[in-house]
Amino acid sequence: MRIPWCGGGRPALGRRAAFLLAVALAAGCGGGRGQVSGRVLYKDKPVPGGWVTFVPADSRENSVTVPIGEDGTYEVTLPAGQVQIVVDNRELDRRADYLTTPPPLPPGVRLPTSGMAGGQTPNSETVPQRPPGRYLWIPAKYHDTETSGLTYTVNPGSQSFDIELK
Repeated sequence: MRIPWCGGGRPALGRRAAFLLAVALAAGCGGGRGQVSGRVLYKDKPVPGGWVTFVPADSRENSVTVPIGEDGTYEVTLPAGQVQIVVDNRELDRRADYLTTPPPLPPGVRLPTSGMAGGQTPNSETVPQRPPGRYLWIPAKYHDTETSGLTYTVNPGSQSFDIELK
């Protein structure tokens, strides 16, 4: 009795196919990652702060959010493939602080700490910080993947891509 994958005529074809598949995967045929850098521009001028979020078309991959530098630059490592892009800097709008900052508590009143282990309060390392830079108004359509219209195809390796807002 001959075992199909253990030598002889046609089973050698199976070994060859398995070998070629292993070589393709080792060579990065399975997608890879790309290092993307560039600038975020609004009307050809740098957006001086905020966040850029990249949402991969492959739902098995996580979204990646990176800060925009004060000079409009960003750097990110992403899975290869199509991504949708969102640019959001509303967090830097000082005029909107009253919407996001709760009013101060009266003297002697403390918020309950239930849900925190041992009644601990969060430290500054665990509380999200504002992005660097300053606010520059950009159209609201860029704040959402459904309306931004911004996409890019990430290739393995280093690449440059400027995100141009109009």
